[in-house]
Amino acid sequence: MERRVPAVFSPAAAVIFVLIAGLICALLEGARVTEMKQLAPYRVKLLGQNIFSNYQAELYEKYGLLGLDEEYSQMGQGESVGNRLVSEEFSLEKESASKEPGISFLNYSQMELTDEQVQLLSDYDGQVFLKQAAKCMLPVLPEGKEKEVERTLSDFEDFQRENDTEAHVGDAQEALDTATSMQEVEEDEEPSQICVGEIEEYSRRKSQPILSLLHLPKEPSSKTLLPQYCPSERRLLRGSTAGEGVTIPELVLANLYCVKNFRNYQSADDKGEVFQYQTEYLIAGRKSDAENLEVVARRILLIREAVQFARMLKDPVKMEKAEGIALAAVGFTCNPVLIKAVQLGIIAAWSFEEALNDVRKLLAGEKLSIFSKEENGLWGYEEYLQFLLFMTGHDVWGRRALDILEHEVNTSLKVGSFHVDRTITGIKGKVQAEIPWVFANVLSLSKYQKTGLSTQVIWEENYN
Repeated sequence: MERRVPAVFSPAAAVIFVLIAGLICALLEGARVTEMKQLAPYRVKLLGQNIFSNYQAELYEKYGLLGLDEEYSQMGQGESVGNRLVSEEFSLEKESASKEPGISFLNYSQMELTDEQVQLLSDYDGQVFLKQAAKCMLPVLPEGKEKEVERTLSDFEDFQRENDTEAHVGDAQEALDTATSMQEVEEDEEPSQICVGEIEEYSRRKSQPILSLLHLPKEPSSKTLLPQYCPSERRLLRGSTAGEGVTIPELVLANLYCVKNFRNYQSADDKGEVFQYQTEYLIAGRKSDAENLEVVARRILLIREAVQFARMLKDPVKMEKAEGIALAAVGFTCNPVLIKAVQLGIIAAWSFEEALNDVRKLLAGEKLSIFSKEENGLWGYEEYLQFLLFMTGHDVWGRRALDILEHEVNTSLKVGSFHVDRTITGIKGKVQAEIPWVFANVLSLSKYQKTGLSTQVIWEENYN
């Protein structure tokens, strides 16, 4: 009969088993922790992308701009907005992972953001907006187009400065005053003021509202900007990131973006119920459509005066006629300087009348020569808006663009709770990822490190 020998588990064998099991658990835990530390940057990056995928839909669909609005981020309801977003997104992902079948040994127990810095759409007088607007224009413009536009705008700025008609009319008036004082008059009589009809008419019409002189093809809008949706009317929240500054090419691209995406006199909806002349507002900054159009039309008038003045200077018939009038008025002084000043003043006055007709044509949709010759190219109303915007400080029209964005999203798009200074475009900081014990718990090795280990990841995510 076969005898069975009872199993014996000696203390030595037990110790050896424990040591081997401990070594295996330590090796497994070490490999797992090492892997989790290496995966942490990718895991944090994915978490950040999930957070920033919750952008404000209406803002993106209408303007192509990206930002986390306050409805999602709860911006303004506590300082640790970044940490709240990270913690909430991590909790959602953890809950979703718990429903997946199987066991994962690479799950973090917690993630927290420290040393956070937040960037807002309104930061630095709208520079964050300008940079994102410029980025929107890059795919739709031919390469190098912004530099070409920049050169044209700069050249035109120099041209306008050289052909300042108001300065010439002022010089002509001074010349007439000087000629008046040089008249020979009887004793005890005052010299009669020498006047030139063209210059008198120029001064009279120049002081009138420009819109009343233009006889526009359609009546200007009477809509106004609602103050409750104007960031410029309130004290804004500010982000904590450092500003990078906007380059000249970016400004040109942002300029083109605004003219393309914001309404103006020509593209406005005649039956629209909200503020219509948005691009004109960037330039003029008035609260009503009619006032903004008046300011813009007057500035375009000055530009076209310069163009017409340069053209008439090259017209011998016009110059001879103006010289004849000047000689009749102040020729008795025999002073060529005074005669020339009056002649140029008359040319400037004539330029005003020609320029009025030019502005009327531009507002009606026609294109006119940029300078005094057709070969210089043609500009329409929107090109003149680009130039006027270029001449306005970007810190000024950058803030005004924020007014338009907030006003349009809340009124036309019916959001009602959108604020540019509560719209996040970037977050950065340090993410602390907690790594719990798994295999170390088998032999209670974790009692020396109850909370497990942690790893730190420098995180930055933005839409710029």
